[in-house]
Amino acid sequence: LFAGTGSDGVYRSSDDGETWIQKLSGFVGVMAMCVSGNTIYASTYGYTYASSDNGENWYNVSALEGAAPWSFYCHDSLIIAGGVNEVYKSINYGSSFQTIDLNIPYSIVNVFDIDAIGSTWFAATSYDGVYKSTDEGITWAQANNGMGPKDARALAVGESSTLIAGTHYVGVYRSTDMGSQWNKSMAGFAAGSSIESMLSTESFVFAGTRDIPNGRQREIMDQGRRNQ
Repeated sequence: LFAGTGSDGVYRSSDDGETWIQKLSGFVGVMAMCVSGNTIYASTYGYTYASSDNGENWYNVSALEGAAPWSFYCHDSLIIAGGVNEVYKSINYGSSFQTIDLNIPYSIVNVFDIDAIGSTWFAATSYDGVYKSTDEGITWAQANNGMGPKDARALAVGESSTLIAGTHYVGVYRSTDMGSQWNKSMAGFAAGSSIESMLSTESFVFAGTRDIPNGRQREIMDQGRRNQ
């Protein structure tokens, strides 16, 4: 098991989480991790590091230097890294990367998560909701109809190819038509919930939340209604 921390690099456990050893140190914090083949990738605010020996030694991924990926999607030889207004694509286990502009109409938009349904890729962005690519990441288009406000932080794929998006202070949205239309799905969540991470496994979907600051819940709810 590997854990990326906010200020102490990467830790490793070889006994199912009973004990941990620091394996990447001296960096501000790890924003995202993934595994492609036998290589582990860990992104920080300025660099992306990789290890092919279970974290014993790390090297800088020069193709992603300065990219500061917020997210990774890894599947077989494919790696997609989500940065600021751009994604970075590798089809050879990270040996090389192609930079792809999302053409987002804002100066700074973070790609907080990436997921896929078959050959269709989805990116969760701040300020502009979900983007979609049907040509292996070459071009991207908005897929956020029904979202508001459009600050998407996490994605998961449920049963029957249902796409689920977690947002910042606006809870969860669901799409059953590959992102063409979204509907709010908040039953069971507190009003104003912020969803920072999501994971689907078998028939379950898990959502990791962020607490709401005192006094902010009513303000957030009112703002959400005004923006819809």
